[in-house]
Amino acid sequence: MALTMTPPPGMPPERILLFGQEGTGKTSAVLSLARRLPDAHFHIIDTDYSSSYGRMIATEYIDVGENGNTTLHVVGPWDWPKLLSTVKEVQRSIEPGDWMVVDSMTPSWQSVRDHYTEQVHGTSIDDYLLDIRIQREKAGKKGANLEAFDGWTDWSVINSMYFPLYRFITQHPGHLVITAEADRLGDNDGKGMRDVYGPHGFKPAGQKKIGFLTQTVLLTKKNRDGFLLSTVKDRGRVDLDEVELDDFAKQYLQQTAGWKPRPWKPEA
Repeated sequence: MALTMTPPPGMPPERILLFGQEGTGKTSAVLSLARRLPDAHFHIIDTDYSSSYGRMIATEYIDVGENGNTTLHVVGPWDWPKLLSTVKEVQRSIEPGDWMVVDSMTPSWQSVRDHYTEQVHGTSIDDYLLDIRIQREKAGKKGANLEAFDGWTDWSVINSMYFPLYRFITQHPGHLVITAEADRLGDNDGKGMRDVYGPHGFKPAGQKKIGFLTQTVLLTKKNRDGFLLSTVKDRGRVDLDEVELDDFAKQYLQQTAGWKPRPWKPEA
């Protein structure tokens, strides 16, 4: 019989960010949730176009496929309008106890900039940036003032286009898991970013506010023995320090977040 869990009474929905370099167990963590919570429905928005979910559900998580509690939405990382409409559609349909998963959020920041450039300049962002670089070269020293995007004219519009995505993924009654790739923390990162992520040396890749979107932020790593899980931020819960990650649902939801296990009985 499968094991499922229920949150502590009065606990608000989970809001979890998992970030780490490629191949550090983020997708496995999501599917362990679907395995251990068979009576919850998982709306998985896959933006990396790698088909990793389809393959993993067909192999090592075949029980998840048989249970049928996942809906996979595959969105190309370049397709900003489809990503926004897909997330909005899931937001409207999700119910309490269900989970929205966005794996990964990182491509969405590039996607919105691509879309903006195509709409405003009528060309791809690659061609646009190349043209700016050529202009700088021709202008010589005067080219120092040739910026690809202007602070008010461009960035304010790009951010206003992007922030509805944050609204759609957070304003619903279900639980949320988002993933992101990891970038090294740089000298240009602000104090707030350094205060939170400085001890770990990595930050979530993508739009800079992504790391402050959830109450729970966890960093995944990999060594020769397997995956590791560390807490970056987790209000009111015990911190994890490179804990060996085998079953995210049991290790995090049950042992750290206080979810209570109970037997699951399939509907007749």
